[in-house]
Amino acid sequence: MNPTVCTAVSVGVFVGTVACLEVGFRLGRHSAGRSPRVTYAGLGIIVAAVFMLLGLLLGVNLAGGISRLDAQRQRIVKEAGAIGRAYFRLDLLPSNEQREMRRLFSTVPRYATTLACQASRSANSRSRTC
Repeated sequence: MNPTVCTAVSVGVFVGTVACLEVGFRLGRHSAGRSPRVTYAGLGIIVAAVFMLLGLLLGVNLAGGISRLDAQRQRIVKEAGAIGRAYFRLDLLPSNEQREMRRLFSTVPRYATTLACQASRSANSRSRTC
């Protein structure tokens, strides 16, 4: 699922739950004004359960974001390692081809950055910078 959509859904559930809790509280207070014999026994348990579920929702959302960030870091490390190994393997080429290949390899980081930037823009069309 798209991280932006996941975050929007989580925020929507949070706001909706807090709004419903507030509406219920106000309706209960209004009905207590008409009937003073009504007690609020057990209300604290319900409020605690609602906030516990909201905390769980927040924790799951943050854990998902952290795992996506960690996966992205791992991909970057693997790609950098592959580029470095390929650069050091240029020593195996004949000496007359090494200079040209080393010059071409100096453009690889710029090309990789441009490619990653285009991929992130296509995934998130609102992004203007990389």
